[in-house]
Amino acid sequence: MHDFLIRILRRLGVPRYQYRRVGGLIECVPGTVYPIMKGGAVEQRSDFGGEFYTTATVDPASIGAVASGDTVVTVAGILSTDKVIAIPPATMLAGLAVQGVHTIIAGGFTLRLTNASAGALDQASATWGFIVFRL
Repeated sequence: MHDFLIRILRRLGVPRYQYRRVGGLIECVPGTVYPIMKGGAVEQRSDFGGEFYTTATVDPASIGAVASGDTVVTVAGILSTDKVIAIPPATMLAGLAVQGVHTIIAGGFTLRLTNASAGALDQASATWGFIVFRL
């Protein structure tokens, strides 16, 4: 899985110094938007299509045992028609799983996490990566 994510980052055109392996996971430098390489040319971020990678600080609320929780994430430039894939930080707690992104509105979206463990989990604030597809 890690090699797959590294291939995605390379495909996105993310310079090697902008990400690193941490405990077998991948962590990206926060606050940077990367255009995706497409057919040898850079597909620029626009309101008319394309893909890009961005980061945001996310601080999910505590999630009870065997439950799910939603966190609103604000990312400038997101449109309600975008499709978003969440990439969790290397520090994500064991027992938490990303269920996906929903309720995408202009300027943000809702991230859903599920706690599959027998106790409550409180993920610390961290920088998450997001791949955004603009149709």
